Amino acid sequence: MNLYDQRKVRKKFYGITLTIFVIAALVQASLFILNLKKQSVENLQILSESIGDQKKTYLESVVSGCMNDIENSIAFLEQDYRWRAANLSQNAALLLRTVYGGKTALIAASDLGNYIERFCQDNFSYSVFYRNEVLYTSAGASDGDLEITEKASSIYSETDIYDDITLSVYVLREDYDSIIRSESVNIVRNKTLPGNEYIWINHILDYSGGKDYAVRLVHPNLPETEGLLLSTDITDIKGNKPYLKELEGIKADGEVFLDYYFKKMNSDEISHKLSYGKLYKDFNWVIATGVYLDDLDSLIAGEYAKIGNNVSKGIRYFIIFITFLVAVFFFVLFRFEININAVINNYTDRLKMAQSLGQSGWWEYLTGTGKLIIPEETARIFAMKEESDALTLENITDYVREDFRSFFTEKINRLMEGAGEIIQFPIIASDGAEKWIWLKSRTETDRKGQVSRIFGSIRDITSEKKAELEKEKLISELQDALDQIRTMGGLIPICSSCKKIRDDKGYWNQLESYIEKHSDVSFTHGICPDCMKKIYGEKKWFKKGVD
Repeated sequence: MNLYDQRKVRKKFYGITLTIFVIAALVQASLFILNLKKQSVENLQILSESIGDQKKTYLESVVSGCMNDIENSIAFLEQDYRWRAANLSQNAALLLRTVYGGKTALIAASDLGNYIERFCQDNFSYSVFYRNEVLYTSAGASDGDLEITEKASSIYSETDIYDDITLSVYVLREDYDSIIRSESVNIVRNKTLPGNEYIWINHILDYSGGKDYAVRLVHPNLPETEGLLLSTDITDIKGNKPYLKELEGIKADGEVFLDYYFKKMNSDEISHKLSYGKLYKDFNWVIATGVYLDDLDSLIAGEYAKIGNNVSKGIRYFIIFITFLVAVFFFVLFRFEININAVINNYTDRLKMAQSLGQSGWWEYLTGTGKLIIPEETARIFAMKEESDALTLENITDYVREDFRSFFTEKINRLMEGAGEIIQFPIIASDGAEKWIWLKSRTETDRKGQVSRIFGSIRDITSEKKAELEKEKLISELQDALDQIRTMGGLIPICSSCKKIRDDKGYWNQLESYIEKHSDVSFTHGICPDCMKKIYGEKKWFKKGVD
């Protein structure tokens, strides 16, 4: 009887091995592909960020350059207006001194305004002061009780006409603000950028946001919307609120980057756009520009498509590779199965022959089921006619010779307790022959420490036992002989002359007779050289032989 079905065992082993191999290969391939994809995505992100940083740097430079142009233009305008104001002030004072000839006439003049108004051009205003009181001021320069100096801008020039009469030439703050704003707007509007890029201005009216928080001041892409009030609730096609994000960034940092979707210039196409806006605090303007991200989006989409294609190729190649390896595996397995079957069959045949010749076998006892398993070779030792599937330890006990059954039962109980044993006992086989059995055992325990399996080897040692008995018999016989030989020990009386030995009864015996009687020794007779010389020494033939 076989404990395991060899085919099932091998099939299970091959299946598990192949499964482990495929799983390991899948894990390794997955990790490799995922790592490859991760590295590709990371490289793509680095590339995307690098391009994005370049675009951001470009946008910052455009807005900063535009603001520098505005600052330079304002500085130039201020310098120009200051110079003109000084010239106008001096020329007008000279004219008034020439026309009126003196201080009294000038103070009393009723037509002073006619002369002064001649100089009121290019947004310049005039005022004549007598002892810090206004004699005359040009149209628009007076506003109730508001001091003229409070309304004047930084463009202001004062010239003495007479000692206590002065002429002031200036640009009203409101007018000057309008001038520089108009000039700044023109600078932005006339700024040319490559492609379809442009600069726009949103004038913030209310930093708290909401409806009508700003007005669109300049927008070359949508000139028809200039002057339109803006709301932070406006969304693009993706649901983003670009004006809200812009306002929040401006309030937090004075500048902001944001992406959203907007119409391309000279087109109705809506595209992804990145913009940069910076606050020009003097005017509450957000000066901004942007670039469309179509090229970057296309690049990223194309690279992602390449990554996907590479991953797909990697998976296909892996599947082909695994298929090839599985085919090789089955081919090698087929060849191995042929060879291993031949080896196993040969080994099994030789093992059976050896067991048959050596009268040995194995056995196994499962404590859970109480089933005793013995193969064909073991069953043959007990002279069983056929193997039984219902063998128990009690069945085997019935084979044990009656005087050894208690001994056998005691040893079996010790096995149940987990002790390994090597025992010898006699059995009466089914054919009536008495045999001696040598049995060796080991135990296995379950997780609870209980014995779950007892197994070991068994051997027919009848011939060895017979040899042992024969040996013991021979040893006994030899011991008896040795005891007899030992009777010659001790002091033996021997004649110093004739060499006869006196026995226990007082009789004198020849040496040869005494030894032959008390041992297995037999004697043969000869003559030694000394005795020969003593006896035949005088004989001529002896002397002649000696010479």
